Amino acid sequence: MNICFILGTRPEAIKLFPVVKEFIKRDHKVIVLDTQQQRGAVPEYLCQFIRGARYECLSLPRIDGNLSSQFASQICEIETYLKISQFDLCVVHGDTNSTLIGAQAAFYSKTPILHVEAGLRSGSVASPFPEEINRQLVSKLATFHAAPTDQCRTNLLAEGVVRENITVTGNTVIDAITLIKAEGGGEQSRRLLRNGLNILVACHRRENRDVALSLLCSDMKSAPNSKVNYLVMLHPNPNVNSIYEVGLKSCGNVTFIEPLGYRDFVVLLDSVDGVITDSGGIQEEVTYLNKPTLIFGSSGKLVGYFHHFLPRKKKVAGSKNGHAHRSLPSRLIHRRSPARLYRWRATACG
Repeated sequence: MNICFILGTRPEAIKLFPVVKEFIKRDHKVIVLDTQQQRGAVPEYLCQFIRGARYECLSLPRIDGNLSSQFASQICEIETYLKISQFDLCVVHGDTNSTLIGAQAAFYSKTPILHVEAGLRSGSVASPFPEEINRQLVSKLATFHAAPTDQCRTNLLAEGVVRENITVTGNTVIDAITLIKAEGGGEQSRRLLRNGLNILVACHRRENRDVALSLLCSDMKSAPNSKVNYLVMLHPNPNVNSIYEVGLKSCGNVTFIEPLGYRDFVVLLDSVDGVITDSGGIQEEVTYLNKPTLIFGSSGKLVGYFHHFLPRKKKVAGSKNGHAHRSLPSRLIHRRSPARLYRWRATACG
């Protein structure tokens, strides 16, 4: 079979590289089409973890902020490419803009579509935005659905998807972490750790920027526990980084970390004492790695779709005053405690 993987972001590359490897292992011809939604993210993982896939890259100008312009500029080129290439199957993953653009282009070119990580639902099309509506629309376009959980399959069945077209596969991020840990390496990321408690902070979602993220920075800066060290992951989006840099200026227990390769990131995530994040992907990874985690969000609900992956025994703690640090040192972070999951609501944002 001739198979085209359409992706453009770091999370897609991480979760799809085990799938690409498996298709190559089974002697299928694989082409990876990079939309460059996040420039440079896809080839990093192709070069590091995959051999035998052909890489194609869209040569389009980068468009920031305007979702409709991004769609318009990419969908025509992808559809043309698919029609010329005549693939037997197109594979998309999750809920990014690249996912929806790729699925629509494949649908228009009459190419069967496999949607990996299908059926995740938050219950509100407005959150996460625009990812929730993206994944719902892709479910209408896809031919085959790889659902990570039984609940995801139930969601798809409730929306009228044919049962025979749904396969519960588990979460491919588990395959990615397993492959990475088996290969070893990543020791340099442990050098980022300091004496005391190390908390990894990785928050970037669109709905949490400005007021909510500024509140988090304020709480981190005013936290009374001097033994807590915050390792703040910077993001490819400069708008996120500017909030961190202003809000945490001159904060002695904060270390800014440039984006890491996935091997180094997994080792760091496995080495820290706790995590604050709004990233759906990281929330899945910490569940597998059994890391105490505070889920950061501007609403009272668990961020995005993480509730699909929560273990049955969990504890969710809110904060009426919106002070994240009050939950962190004593309850979230404890070297001998099992992973416990918390939610912190930035009340100023509703």
